[in-house]
Amino acid sequence: MPNSAVPFDNTYARDLPGCYEPCQPATVREPVLLFFNHGLAAELRDQS
Repeated sequence: MPNSAVPFDNTYARDLPGCYEPCQPATVREPVLLFFNHGLAAELRDQS
């Protein structure tokens, strides 16, 4: 998994047992980027 600037910590899974269903994502041969939010990317860049 690629490194992310966003610190995901799975609090939803940890704090709400029984409120989610673990699953494996489907494998995609050639994933493509559908949308890139330039404004959000700039905002996140400014926060780091």
